Parts: sequence; C-alpha cells; structure tokens
Amino acid sequence: MNREVFIDDHLIPLRIFYQRHHTDPDNGLSDERAAVLLSMYGPNKLKRPPQENKFVRFLKNFFGGFAVMLWVGSLLCFITFSIQSIEADYDHLYLGVVLVTVVIITGLFTHYQQSKSGKVLEAFQSMLPEQATVIRDGRKLVVSAEDIVLGDVVDLRAGDKVPADMRIIECQGLKVDNSSLTGESEPQPRTTEPTSDVPFNTHNMAFYSTLVVSGTGRGVVVSCGDSSAMGRIAELTSGLKSAETPIAREIKHFVRLITWVAIAAGFVIGALSLSMGYHWLDAVVILIGIIVANVPEGLLVTVTVCLTLSAQRMARKNCLVKHLEAVETLGSTSVICSDKTGTLTQNRMTVSHVWFEGEVMAVDTSAEPRFDNLDVADEQFLALARVAMLCSRAEFDAEQLDLPVYARRVFGDASETAILKFLEAALGGVEEYRQQHQKVFEIPFSSDTKYQVSVHRTKEDGPSEYLMVMKGAPERLLERCTRVMVGEEEHALDHKWRLACQEAYGQMMAMGERVLGFCDLALPPDTYKRGYVFDAEKQNFPQTGMRFVGFMSLVDPPRPGVLEAVRKCRSAGIRVIMVTGDHPTTAAAIARAVGIFTVQHSFDSGAARRYAEGAHGTPTPDLPGQAPAVARYPSLLQDLGTSVAARYPSLVYEPYAGISRQPSLLSERPTRDSNWPPLTAPGRQASVFPQQDQLSRQGSLLFPPTSQPRTAALIHGDDLRDWSSEELDNILSTYDEFVFARTSPTQKLSIVESCQRLGYIVAVTGDGVNDAPALKQADIGVAMGVTGSDVAKQAADMILLDDNFATIVTGVEEGRVIFDNLKKSIAYTLTSNTPEMLPFAVSVLAKVPLPLGIMAILCINIGTDLWPAISLAYEQAEQDIMTRRPRDPVRDKLVNSRLICIAYLHIGQLQAAAGFFAYFTVMALNGFMPCRLFGLLEEWNAKGIKDLQDSWGREWTFEARKDLEYMCHTAFFVAIVVVQWADLLICKTRKVSLLQQGMRNWPLNLGLLVCSAMACFMVYTPGVNTTLRLRPLRPELWLCGVPWALLILFYDEVRRYLIRKHPGGWVDREFYY
Repeated sequence: MNREVFIDDHLIPLRIFYQRHHTDPDNGLSDERAAVLLSMYGPNKLKRPPQENKFVRFLKNFFGGFAVMLWVGSLLCFITFSIQSIEADYDHLYLGVVLVTVVIITGLFTHYQQSKSGKVLEAFQSMLPEQATVIRDGRKLVVSAEDIVLGDVVDLRAGDKVPADMRIIECQGLKVDNSSLTGESEPQPRTTEPTSDVPFNTHNMAFYSTLVVSGTGRGVVVSCGDSSAMGRIAELTSGLKSAETPIAREIKHFVRLITWVAIAAGFVIGALSLSMGYHWLDAVVILIGIIVANVPEGLLVTVTVCLTLSAQRMARKNCLVKHLEAVETLGSTSVICSDKTGTLTQNRMTVSHVWFEGEVMAVDTSAEPRFDNLDVADEQFLALARVAMLCSRAEFDAEQLDLPVYARRVFGDASETAILKFLEAALGGVEEYRQQHQKVFEIPFSSDTKYQVSVHRTKEDGPSEYLMVMKGAPERLLERCTRVMVGEEEHALDHKWRLACQEAYGQMMAMGERVLGFCDLALPPDTYKRGYVFDAEKQNFPQTGMRFVGFMSLVDPPRPGVLEAVRKCRSAGIRVIMVTGDHPTTAAAIARAVGIFTVQHSFDSGAARRYAEGAHGTPTPDLPGQAPAVARYPSLLQDLGTSVAARYPSLVYEPYAGISRQPSLLSERPTRDSNWPPLTAPGRQASVFPQQDQLSRQGSLLFPPTSQPRTAALIHGDDLRDWSSEELDNILSTYDEFVFARTSPTQKLSIVESCQRLGYIVAVTGDGVNDAPALKQADIGVAMGVTGSDVAKQAADMILLDDNFATIVTGVEEGRVIFDNLKKSIAYTLTSNTPEMLPFAVSVLAKVPLPLGIMAILCINIGTDLWPAISLAYEQAEQDIMTRRPRDPVRDKLVNSRLICIAYLHIGQLQAAAGFFAYFTVMALNGFMPCRLFGLLEEWNAKGIKDLQDSWGREWTFEARKDLEYMCHTAFFVAIVVVQWADLLICKTRKVSLLQQGMRNWPLNLGLLVCSAMACFMVYTPGVNTTLRLRPLRPELWLCGVPWALLILFYDEVRRYLIRKHPGGWVDREFYY
C-alpha cells in the first residue's frame, strides 16, 4: 500500500522549528545560505521523468500481434519466389508485397497513442507560481519562485500562489483554496497553531501552487519542488505506467489464440504434406496459405474504426474520448470511484436552508431557483436578510450586472458568494441597500473568533445612528445574544429557545451543511453618536446583548441527474464509491442524497477497523464532529420513539432538501451483543459473478444475494493511513457501500489499486490535482471538462464536457454496446477462416487441385469482409444491455471457446461445404467429375504434361488447367461471399430473433450491397481479375451458395430460439457466445 511521507514541521515548537531550518522569522535566510541551498538542492521546480524513445515506441506498432505472423508469411513468400526457377510466375512476390503493405498500413493506423507522462508534467508546471516575496538578510525581495529554498521566509497576500510548502508563522484573515489538493469546497482558514497531525488537514500549513483567497500571512518554507505535496503528486502521477486496457488485453488474448491455431494447423498440414512426398517448397506454400487464411488482416482496422465511431457518438453526448480503447473500458467497468466536489456536486456553495419563524425552511438549490415556499416579506426573514446583506464583503462584478443572478461573477469567498446570490435572487437591490447603510467599521472573520462583525450607518430618521451586525458560528453567536426574533416578536433567549436554536442548527449540520448564525444590535444613540470611532483593539463596542435573527445553511448541492445516474449504475451492477478529501459528515450527506448510501445504517471506519482486528463488540465512536444525538436533538426522541433512540444513541438526523424528510441512521454504536456482518477473511476465494458462472477467484461479492442486507461504511483518511493493503482489501470485501473522506492523493491511489487487486475494472472520476494519480492508475480515468484542472485532464482517458456524472452512464452503455458489437464483428470475421483453411487441407490429403487461392483469401479478408464487419458497430443495443452485470474479465472474453466453436465448427463448416459444392460443380461442368479429381494434384501441376484427360476423355494443357483452377477459385470465393451474407445477418444478434431485431442498421444493409459489388468488380473487371487470379463466372454459378446461406439462417435461428426457450440450459451454456 502506498505510504505517505510523514513530516512534523507543523507540530514542533517554533523555536526548534527555526533551529532546524537555520532561519529567523524577522530576517529570514542570508543571501549566502540561500545560494548554498539552491546549489545543493536545485531550483524549486518539478523534474521531468525519463521517457521512452519515440522511435522505439513507433516501431512497436509494426512488430506486435498479427504483424509478426504476417512478417513471417511475407518472408516465406520472398524466399519461395527467390529460389524458384526462372519460368516461375510472380504470385509469391505479389503476395509478399501485399502482406508487407498490410503490416505497414495497420502499423501506421495504430500509431495514435502518445506517452502521457510529459503532458501531465507540463500541466503541473502550468500551475506553479512565477514570483514570490521573501525576507532575506532583513530585506523584502521579489524573487523567482524557482529560487525559493528551504527555510525561506515568504510573505503571502490575497491573489498569490503559494510558492512552496510552508508553515504559517503569522496570519491575519488568511484563507487558501485547497480544492485542487484536498477537494474541500470552501477556502480554508489558516492559523499559526497546528490542528491535526496530518499535514493536509492542519491549518498551519500552506501548500505549493494553492491560491491565497483572502488575508495576509507569513510562512517558512519546509518543502520545495519534487519534495513538496504538489511535487509528490506529480511524481506519483507521471511515474505510474498506463495500465493495459481491457480491450487491449482481449485483443492480445485473441491474437495468441488465433496464432496458435494458425501455427498448429500450418505445421500439422505442412508435416503431412512432407510425409506424403510433397516437395518442401509446396509445403511452404501450404504453410503460407494457412497463415494468410487464419490472420484476419482487416481486424485491427475494424476494431479501430468501430471504436472511433463509438467515440464520435459519445462526443455528441458531451463525452470526449482521448484514447479510443477507453470507450470499451468504460463499458466493462464494475466500480466507479468518484470524487465529490465538482463531480457529484456542482462545485458552488448554495444556500440550502434558512431558519426563521421557528422553522427550518428548504431553499431551492437548482440553477434557476424558485422561492415559492419562502415568505420573503416576513419581518424576521427581512431582518435576517438585512444582516446577511451588510455583514459581507462579496460583490458582483460590475461588468456582469446584466446577466442572470446565478450566472454573475462574484468577488468574494464561496460562502458569501452563495448568500449574496441568494439574497439578490430572492429580494434584489442588495447593492442599493448597502449604499444606504455605509460600513464604518469591520472585524473580518477569523478562525479564532469564528465570527465577522461590522457597524453600519442607519438612515437619518432611524431610531439609532449605527447598526451592528454579526455572522459566524452558531454557538459563538448564541453566547452573545440575549434575545431572539420570532416573526414580528422578540423573546428572551431562555433555555427553551436556546434548545430550539441548537436543535435547528444541529439538524442542518447533520446534513453536512455549513451553518451560519446572524444577529444584530441597534447601538444606543446616546453613547454611539454619529462620528463615533470604533476600535478593534480597545473593543469599544458591545460584545453581548444582541438579538438573534436566524440561521442560513450552505451546501455544495448535488448535480441534477446524479441520483438517477447512480441508480442506473446500480441496475447495471456497478458499484459507486465516493472518495473525497472533504469532511466525513458532508461527504456522507451528499452520498445519501445521490444514492451512494442507500441503507439505513452504516459503520464508521473505527468500527470497521476494530472488527478487522477482531475486537468484536467494542463500542464505536460517533462520526467526526458529531455530538450525541440525544443531547443535541431532544425532540427526536418523540419523532423516532424512545426505543429507537435508546438503541441508537449516536444516530444522525439527516433530512436532505428534495430527497427525504425522514430521519436516517448514518452511523450507529453497536452494543456488545450486536450481530455484525461476517468479515471476509484474507485470501478468500469468492465469485464476483455468483449467478453467472461457477468461476472462483480472489475478490469480493460484487453482487451479494438479495437475501443479505446491504451494509455501508464511512472511512476516514486518518484510519486509512494506518491500514495495510490486506486490511484495505478486507474492508472492501466486507461492506457494500463506501464513502472515503479526508483522503489524500496517495490514499485515493491505494483505494483504486485495492479495487484492481480484487479483480474489479475501475473507473475514477475527478477534477482536481489530488485526483491525478488515481486517474492515471485507474483502468479508465474520467476528468471534468469545465471545472477540471489541466493536470486531471491530461491524466484522464476521457473528459466529460458538461461535468455531469450522469454522462458516465451514457458512456457505460456505449461501452457495453461496442463490446457486444466487436464480439459480433469478430464472430463474422472468423467464420470465413474455416472455408479458407480447409481447401489447403483437402488439397494435401486428397491430392485434388487447390480449390481456393491465397490471393482470393486476401480478397475476402481485406476486401469483401471489411465493410460488413465495420457495419456491425452500428448495430443497436440489445434490450438488456443496462440490466446485465458487468462482464467477468476472466470468463466473458471477447473471443471465448464458444465463439470459436460456433465460428469454426458450426457456421464455418457450412460455409466450407458451400465452397466445395461450388468447386466440384465448376469442375464437373468442365469435365472433371469428383472421382477423377482425387489423386490428380501431381499431374495437374506438372507443366510438362500437355494432354491431361478429364472424365470425358478430353485433353487439357497446363495453361488450360490453370485457367480452370482460377475459375474454381472464383466459384469458391463467390460462394463464401454469398454465405457471408447470411453470416452477417445472424451476427446482428446473439439471442434475439432476427425478426425482432429488424433491419434498421442501414450501414449493414448497405454493406450487403457493397460486398456484392466488390466481388463483382474483382471477378468481372479485366486486368483486376487477372491480377487476383480470378476469372469471370457464369451468373448461375452464384446460386451455388444460396441453399447453404438459407441453411445457415435456419440453423442459427433455431439456436437462438433454444437459448431463449431454455435459459441456462445446455444450448445456452454451450452455444451462447
């Protein structure tokens, strides 16, 4: 399991910290020491990893897969031609040239893959700062960010990019945007004190390339370049080797299979020919024929064109495919590890609930919200809105005031932006109201005080000269209030109302939302007259006695359509796992909102870990940041019943706007006699597809029996950090639904690797830098096109142009369709291998003139079969495409034994029979009855025999015999074309009747005409037919293959009927490919 680098620079006392880095907080480093450190450790930038030679990568395209067999075949052709006599024809030379041409064309066709490592690093480089302000020898200098060294004292201000990892030693209102590193939606406040042992989670660290949103600060550099958090992510990402895609593995498996078939058939028939007295050159010719017959020369082109067509269809649906093979990979996916921020959610903070009139009211969080359920004219709502308008620094961009409210750019942090847009949309006139109430004093929000306060002038005729407004953490504000506004009345903030307020904001916090309280105070005009000077140091203004006016809660809402998309993934048998750097409570709430958590109770990581260690029955802690529900929400005892509350003392009340209004149990504290779900032991053998096959392999039950209740787990990154690979595998094998929160980039990568070890095909979605390593490691990485960083886009294989998770479902369906259609296309292509090989075997064993020539075989493989094979990519999806389980990569191969059996031994044999029927028919019509042909080969090929007699006693010269042989080749070729019509039709569907599937695939319908037209062109065009060793054929001889084509249609329709009639029966098991 990937381990993170442990540092303690943020934990040790400052005195020891300064000594360790030989620096001074006021004077910084000396110029001499900075120069020494720069020469020792190098510049503060990311190093480029070594890359594979481009020329070597280019050559690999010409010496892999079937290309090796074709090179061998062409070499044998050239050798055979070179040692033949002068009178020899040029057939072998032509054939060798054709085979080399095929290799070159397919090699160039596949040279589209590029190394991604360099591009990923370039994307990281574009995020890095260019300059920084440092303190050296007591002087403030602006230096290049590359010249920053360990121990440098750096000043930060709003708008700066942090030039290196640093510990904050001074700050005032400092906030940084860590979303690209940690996935947190909001800018995070920085302090001078450590808040966590984990560097990513502590508030006294700022990281390389993150953006300073507001405030000022000073820090001491602790890591530079490749040693920084960003550098480690870049190294982790660019250092990962791109995993072989499932379709690439399937093609490789197919190549190996066909190669062995070709080698075995070639050497067996070649050895038989030598043992029967054939010349070794004749044996070589037979070997060449077997190789050419078995190698589907047009397959690579067919596969690439099919994937390209699918990629184009996906692009029209806002899914951009960077690597063609990723199309099929997404269809094979069995696990989706999704980021939360910007992927499942909209990456925009939005007001989701408000509390006034003693009730929590839901707010529409859509892109075009309606506020029909809110009484915006209510006195308390107007008081709440007034405080929210004034106690804010957010402002609209003056150049975008003509745009809709939610489309305008706002200058300010995420929370204030959300509140400003909500108030402008609900009431309007925010800027005008602020101008009427000018701000005269302000104390910005800080993580220490947890509130923001400002004083504003009131109207001239008002009862007071100044109005003080405050917003912040609810518990801090309630401490300062003595009154609460409810409707048009004010009440004393006694114990009853405090409990009501605590219950209200507790419910909103339990939904994973950020809750802000608001209060105000009209300052007494006798004491605070116009012109009064407020002083933050002296605090010459009231600290208590304020009036509480309400709450607002904010959330990064789920994207529209995500809930339905997750449901479709479930119906397709795909697990969706949330992996985020955000807070566990927020992550769990969003998980339930989008359907990732569906069960009524889950176990937190502490419980899961203790159970994994064998500590059964040990009470588990509440979720991070969760207070006991009974203490926080006393009214829930009445809502849920005392028995439920007593049984689950740490329940979390989690209604979500627009999803559910019922309490749910997100975590429970099991008693000692609780019935825990059985834990999977390490090394357990279990079927990933228990209903589909009996194959056992390492892994977990992806689809547990419906009789077993689902279980869910919320895993905290702090716990995950201590687990071994085996422990993580064990946990993933135990529970059904997962949310991983507060995870680092290394942990995200570990989760992906664990899923892959368990045998899953993993897709990872994400948009931030922190997602890049996991995106690169995954079987398919999916980045967001709008909000995604360049790093994420470069590391991914696919980009969602609309940032909509729901688009992935479209991609999954398209991927499954393309796999089905590729299987059909290969079945169609392989079927003609049998009638192409058997003529050589029959010619050797029965010593008859060769029924089919090598050039005719090439005409089929790279001529008449190419368009029909590609046209199957347009075939419509079968009805059950999105209700099937993900295919088992072990059993459900692109080319399996059943497909080989159907292609070679069933349909292939019928096609061969059609070819031989045409061959013997032509021979008989020209005087050579079947009984005369057996044993005739040696005399037939003897150039010295000028008077070979047929069955009728006529004499044939060598030239006349060869002309008749080429006519036989033509008849055999035409018969294969005719029966391939039937083969194309039966390959449209693997189970459904052809009558049900219909003929709506117009490229395929056109393919029937195209292959026929190509065959006519090759047969009847003078010069072309001579070159291809074909001859014009009498029209009635085209009918030789028709009865066999009808027999193929009937045979396969019966096969499909029996599969439908007896699902799971013998025919289904043995003949459904």
